[in-house]
Amino acid sequence: MSVGTVVLDDFSSLFSYSGPWTVPDTSPVGFPGSDAFLETLVDGTFHQASVVGSSVTLNFSGESYLPNAFCQGHAHFSSSKPYQGPSVSLYGVSGPSGGFYDISLDGGATSAPLSASSSTNTSGYLLYSVESLPNGPHSVTLTNLGADAAAGSVLMLDYALVTSTFGAAGQTLMNTTVDDLDKARLTYTGAWTSNNDTRFLDGTSSYTSQDGGSVSMSFNGSAVYIYGDTVSDHGLFLVKLDNSTYEYNAKTTNLKIGTLLFFAGDLDLSLHSLTVTNVGSTFFDLDYIIYTTPSNGTTSGAVSSVRASGASGVRATSSSSHATGTAATPTSSVAKSSSTSKRGPVLLFTLGLLATTCGLVL
Repeated sequence: MSVGTVVLDDFSSLFSYSGPWTVPDTSPVGFPGSDAFLETLVDGTFHQASVVGSSVTLNFSGESYLPNAFCQGHAHFSSSKPYQGPSVSLYGVSGPSGGFYDISLDGGATSAPLSASSSTNTSGYLLYSVESLPNGPHSVTLTNLGADAAAGSVLMLDYALVTSTFGAAGQTLMNTTVDDLDKARLTYTGAWTSNNDTRFLDGTSSYTSQDGGSVSMSFNGSAVYIYGDTVSDHGLFLVKLDNSTYEYNAKTTNLKIGTLLFFAGDLDLSLHSLTVTNVGSTFFDLDYIIYTTPSNGTTSGAVSSVRASGASGVRATSSSSHATGTAATPTSSVAKSSSTSKRGPVLLFTLGLLATTCGLVL
């Protein structure tokens, strides 16, 4: 099978944080600039906890294996390794300020204290890894325990590595990008407004603050990704994929453009329906959607090759004809218009909060 490794940046809506966490200011144009430390991190970002009890949870489900290596910024495909069951790895930063933390898997007993302390700051530090889990829903929670003896009191999370099947062995995997202004593919309901910034794909995103405002599309593919931005005036949104619905939160302290808001893999090649719905009067922004199609699958529109970038997940260029917005001079934040309120059938591998309508991620 062709197996893709997906990098989830710590700002992704697929993580759920509890307690106080500090983050870098991701809003300036050109972030992370020339900061030598931030350049060693995925997307130049981190979440840092110094308060005892602060925690982060990642929920996942399906069949996957832990690869030996990954390609930052896009899926790394392999067909040489057998499945070993669901797997996930969490990476952070160790250093003199690193403290102790523990792990809880599937709500079970916590582990013995683990240490992120080292004599020098080291990014890409493996905080936790688990593989060969039984199929089904799983959750991993990291909790900051603070200082112990000569150690510091900080827990820093950078990213997670997860894997999924994208097709059979030997198949060519193609990515189709659907920009937010592609009205031939996307159906919007409610009040939506286009926003211009050169940091968006094709210079535009579409946003709504209407409760129940939604955007939908259909696709044939083995995986799908939704990208948008997160910031303090964003909030809850629902993603319905076929017959399962999931709830996420796009609220972050600082603006983060190009965030992976949702990912699902190991889908069959039947026609899938995808709907994103805003919850409440907070904002939701859509930049673009990508879906992956194996070579023997049915595609609608043009396909494209994977393009490496610093963002988590898969990014791709697209040769399809879609509307291109006029890019405005970027500012330190993306302003909203004041005039607008503002697999077969079984989903084998999905990240994020557990399904809200079907009870479990299957």
